Amino acid sequence: MRNFRTWWEELLAQVELVADDLFEFIRDAQDIDLDFSELPFTVTEFYTLLGFPDYLAERAADDAKANTASPFEIDMWTLHSGATYALTHFFQGKEGASLDQYVRIAKDILLNPEGTIERVEQAYEQELAADGDDGSQASLAGERALASIERVSDDLQEKVEQFKEHEDALRERFQEAMG
Repeated sequence: MRNFRTWWEELLAQVELVADDLFEFIRDAQDIDLDFSELPFTVTEFYTLLGFPDYLAERAADDAKANTASPFEIDMWTLHSGATYALTHFFQGKEGASLDQYVRIAKDILLNPEGTIERVEQAYEQELAADGDDGSQASLAGERALASIERVSDDLQEKVEQFKEHEDALRERFQEAMG
């Protein structure tokens, strides 16, 4: 009986530490804002660039914009929340690989903001490349758009570093709890 009680108390203490770390993740994500007025794409296009189908991207964007003070400046927690809302309420497929992929994308918005921003930037670059590089106004506008994404990414770098520290702490605690 005493061994079970000790084990249980230790397990609860570890779960409390993990919960504290998760709370820090959410708080950190709330401090990482994307200013869509400075980006070359809309909130809906953000989700589309991440790989969401149009109908889910629209629902996720609507939810994210409805749950923020400004429809142009949205934090990563709210973007994550919009994605999970769209998936839980409007996903039209069957459980399987595509749903798993969308769930991973939603998790990455929260747990890997830097990777999420990089993924959006890469997808945007691919769209520009597919449109062709003929030196036209569109090409010049695309280059300016990429520069604006880079500026936003650079501005977020300090917050992302703090986020990574919390991520490392959470992983360690989770490994300890499971080990």
